[in-house]
Amino acid sequence: TIAVDAEPKSQQDWFMVAVATGRFDEVAAIGPLQIAIQAAFSGAKPAQVSQDLVANGQLGEALLRAIVQFNIGQQGETADVTQALALFRMVGLEATARRAALEMLVLERQS
Repeated sequence: TIAVDAEPKSQQDWFMVAVATGRFDEVAAIGPLQIAIQAAFSGAKPAQVSQDLVANGQLGEALLRAIVQFNIGQQGETADVTQALALFRMVGLEATARRAALEMLVLERQS
């Protein structure tokens, strides 16, 4: 893949490669957003209410809640980023979680 063949030039580049490949052991997260993203891919759990929704067969509602949390996270509430990404991963949407995290990192870099 492109991420495996990438030649990162900065810590941000290295972190984005880690998100894309799932290998966080080679890079340290810097700043609240990177720490939140790394936590989501390192075993953090979704909010209990989201876990309960999934357990009760309310996957759609749990996903909508995660989307809202993710959007709130873009405003700086990094705990919401962690919980949203963790929910995506918990329900088998690993690729979606990675793409969302990468998009958020790209947008942060551009601002």
